Amino acid sequence: MKEKLGAFLRNPEVTVIAREFGRQKVYVGGEVRQPGVFYLTPRENTAVDVVYRAGLSTEKADLARAVLVRGGRLVSVDFATMVRGDLSKNVVLQSGDFIYVPEAAERYIYVLGEVRNQNAIETSVPLSILNVLTRSGGVNPATAKSREIAVLRGGLKDPRVAVVNFKRLIEGDLSQNIAVQPGDLVYVPTTALGKYNQFIEQILRTFTLLFQGRVVQQGFQ
Repeated sequence: MKEKLGAFLRNPEVTVIAREFGRQKVYVGGEVRQPGVFYLTPRENTAVDVVYRAGLSTEKADLARAVLVRGGRLVSVDFATMVRGDLSKNVVLQSGDFIYVPEAAERYIYVLGEVRNQNAIETSVPLSILNVLTRSGGVNPATAKSREIAVLRGGLKDPRVAVVNFKRLIEGDLSQNIAVQPGDLVYVPTTALGKYNQFIEQILRTFTLLFQGRVVQQGFQ
């Protein structure tokens, strides 16, 4: 470019201005009015910017349990306080971030990991873990670490975790057939669960990938 302009100008200085802000995109799913993919700009690149562009939360939302997931980890954000106008709680977003706003009255059980069909099972009543896994096509015997299936309850911010030994369950130990409630997340790992922080990170990464796909296609209903 500079060489070409040199034929017409003496000592030309060329400045390249990016037409787009690197096309950095974030994902917003759950109980917002317009779930989808949003591109960051130099002027609109914070959590409150994106939540407003998503039309804010619906009347079913529980902003107190809304989360921002980045690279398999939770970023501390108080969405409820932020949306009420306290911008000291606002944070700058990064490309690939995922914001998820859950329902106040949950109606889904989320099934992730080594099952044949990762999905969200709609239900208003508790289901047995065996029922949940059956509805998801069963575990993948070639890759699943079925001795340790995690059930998370209480949301992603501060979950309580129960571990089910599926091998013992299918051998007839019905004490392993625990009730899974709407809002719970069932995770079938590929390896032993290991340390708490590590497997929570695995779950968050898997959860993010699943819902990013849903948001890209049509938004999560």
